[in-house]
Amino acid sequence: MVASAWGRVSSTLTGHPRQTDVFRGWQPDSADPRETHGDLRASQRYQSTAKIAVPPYGRTGLMKNPRKELDRGMDLWAAAGLAVAMLLIAGVLFVSGCQAEEAVGQATAGDQVLQPIDLITVNGLGRVMAPPDEAVVTVTVENDAPDAQQALDENSKRMNAVMERLKAEGITEEMIETSNVTVFPNRRYDPETGNETLVGYRAQNSVRVTLRDMALVGKVFAAATEAGANNIYGPEWRLAEDSEAVTRALDRAAQNARLKAEALATAAGVSVGDILVLSEGSAVTPPVVYETRAADVSEQAVTPPPINPQDIEVTATVTATYRLER
Repeated sequence: MVASAWGRVSSTLTGHPRQTDVFRGWQPDSADPRETHGDLRASQRYQSTAKIAVPPYGRTGLMKNPRKELDRGMDLWAAAGLAVAMLLIAGVLFVSGCQAEEAVGQATAGDQVLQPIDLITVNGLGRVMAPPDEAVVTVTVENDAPDAQQALDENSKRMNAVMERLKAEGITEEMIETSNVTVFPNRRYDPETGNETLVGYRAQNSVRVTLRDMALVGKVFAAATEAGANNIYGPEWRLAEDSEAVTRALDRAAQNARLKAEALATAAGVSVGDILVLSEGSAVTPPVVYETRAADVSEQAVTPPPINPQDIEVTATVTATYRLER
C-alpha cells in the first residue's frame, strides 16, 4: 500500500502514468522483444522520467487509477479502525454487564430482595363461639281510630302505660329507645269498582329495650303485654363486648392461614419461612334473633316466656404472605 501511494504521488507530479515502471515486476505495454528483455534503448527512453525510490519489498503492477487506489487504501484503514473500536466497546460492555450482574446478586443476597416465586399468600378463617352479653326486645303499640288525632292520642296513652310498667320491672329510661312512630290512613279496596274507601287511621309506636341482664328478657315480654303492647319482637342476641372473642377468632384465623401455607408448600416440595405480611380481613359478630310475638292484650297476668340465650358465632379472616424456602 505504501508503494502504491508513492507511485501515485510520482505519477501525479510528473504527469507520466508510466512512472511506476520503476517498481519491480513491471512489464512494458510493447510486445518488442528488446523492450521485454531490458534493451538499452528501452531503458534510456525512460531515464528522463522522475523516479521515486521504492522500498525493496512487495510486488506491484501498473496502477490504472492512482486516486482510486489511494481512496481504497484509506477505506481499508478506516474499516480496520472501526473494527478495533467496536471490539473495544464490546469488551467494555461485557465487563460492565458482569459487574452489574455481580452487584445485583450481592444486593439480592444482602438486602433480602425477594422474587414473586419466593412468596406464597393465603387466606385464613377463624371461628369462635361466645355467649351474648346483650339482648334487644322491640315493643310496639298499634291501634286504629276513626281519625288521625284520636288514633295518635290513644296510642300515646297506651305506650306511656307500657313504659311505666317496664320501669316498674327495673327497666331504666337509658335502656328504652324510641325507634318508630307512625300514623297512616286505613283504606279498603273494592275489587268490583276498583275504588278505595277511607275507613280510619292507624297509629304505631315502637321502642327498643336493650337489656344486659338476661333474666329481664322474659319479664319485658310479660309486662309489656299486660300494659297494652300488642306487638313484641325479639329478643335479638348481641355481643356488645366482642374484643376477647374477636381476638380469639383472629388468632385461629392466623393459625389456619399458616396451616394452608404449609400444606401448599409441602405439595410443592418447599417449606414455609418467615411471615412477611399479615392483614386482617374482617371480624363479624352477627346477632341472633328469636321471633317471639305477643299480639293480644289481656288484663290477666301473663306468664313470662322461657328465654334461653344462644351462643353467637364470631368469625374473623386474615390474609398472610410467607417466604418460601428451598
